[in-house]
Amino acid sequence: MVDRPHAHVDAAARQHYALIASEPFRYASYHALHELHRRAGRVDAAWCVAAVLVFLEQATPEEEAYYQQHCWPDLRPNFPPNFPLATQRVSDVTLQHVFHPDQDLYVTGIMGLIAPAVAMWRAVELPGSLGARDRIDVSVDPSLLSRITKYVKDVLNVSQPDVYLRPDDPGDLTLMNIKRSDRLRPTMVVLQNLLRAETERHLLFALGHAMMDLYPPHFCFVALDRSPQALKQVLLACLHGVGLRVQGDVAALDQISREIFGRMQPAARDQLRSLLQKLVEAGRSVDVQRWAAASELTACRVGLLLCADLRAASQMLSQEQTLLGVGATMSPRDKVRELVLYGISEDYFAARRSLGLDARPSGAQFARTGRESS
Repeated sequence: MVDRPHAHVDAAARQHYALIASEPFRYASYHALHELHRRAGRVDAAWCVAAVLVFLEQATPEEEAYYQQHCWPDLRPNFPPNFPLATQRVSDVTLQHVFHPDQDLYVTGIMGLIAPAVAMWRAVELPGSLGARDRIDVSVDPSLLSRITKYVKDVLNVSQPDVYLRPDDPGDLTLMNIKRSDRLRPTMVVLQNLLRAETERHLLFALGHAMMDLYPPHFCFVALDRSPQALKQVLLACLHGVGLRVQGDVAALDQISREIFGRMQPAARDQLRSLLQKLVEAGRSVDVQRWAAASELTACRVGLLLCADLRAASQMLSQEQTLLGVGATMSPRDKVRELVLYGISEDYFAARRSLGLDARPSGAQFARTGRESS
């Protein structure tokens, strides 16, 4: 116990997490977790639980006061200098704490390897309805939207998309797999609802959520029109292409594998063969619908991680358009419920620490605005 002074706190917290797992809205355990973390001096964990209780309208006056004490203010005119900025980029360690547990890592790895080839194969020309007058350069544009887009791109360490604004078109945001002059140009079309977002927290959630789809394994799914059936066919074609036995239309799988493998470098094909072999040896049954839903929840987690505001996340999710292949099995209410549980989890606390977004004791907290490392 000398080496682990908070071992009893960890044990008690695990008991409450187990109770919450069987009864997600067992508020007594939420209150107990806040108190455990607060007494142990775990400022950020205590703040995160208090934030969830405030969102659920279950916070005691003391919990609400704790939340307000360590809450970052909204200072729209001064973003980013006076807003909490991540001091680190998303790393493999961060992703371990962000991936939803249902997001099969073998499938994610496979999709990351084939993403450039699939994206190039499936890319389309820019729609004629989008013109040069609609496009903005977020690297120089001074608007809040552009500054937050650039910030989110930097934190997620993804490629910078072309950005088009369509203020008269209904919706939030559309991510498109576009090619111009035989080069991939991931393109983000920002629509009416997002351009009317109330605060930077709303923008942070929406852009974090959407731009996680620029992460190569997720962009591979975007390139497949977010179709679980298309994803299944691509995975089968990859297995078939490396000589592993699969069931299905061999001629169709041959065609798909040629499209993908013909656009891959030999080293990438070797990596893919090795990963597919491991998938088979592990005896894993791949549920593409489950992976699709989990990848969407992972993107929601990223949005929450960047905005740290369940109310803003809930509001943005409530107005989003249904995602093809995902919306049929997951409503905005389902996503918010998942975020509530993530918001009190050790994974969420660890992800916040990894980005330097964790709340600190009063006095130290507001010294951490601005990026400390690139």
